[in-house]
Amino acid sequence: MRPPGSARDEWQAAWPTVVAAAVGQAFCTSHIYSLGLFIAPLEQQFGWSRTQITSGYLLLSAASILCPDDRRPDGSDRPAPHRVDRHSALLLGAG
Repeated sequence: MRPPGSARDEWQAAWPTVVAAAVGQAFCTSHIYSLGLFIAPLEQQFGWSRTQITSGYLLLSAASILCPDDRRPDGSDRPAPHRVDRHSALLLGAG
């Protein structure tokens, strides 16, 4: 017999949240992984270079580093998650 509040009970109660988060993350990042499929058609249609097409990710990374939002919604003084985002964007831009 399992004690109440075990990990298995928690998983049974919260698995839809985990699945929804995984699906949401997959959709939110799909544009990054699918860009390669669109580079050749964009080059042909608009005459853009590969550098111009992919520079949007550089601008996105630079904007998130240069314009951070360190405020927390709850007003606490704990480190804001945006600080983690800033470092992640820097690493993403570094390649």
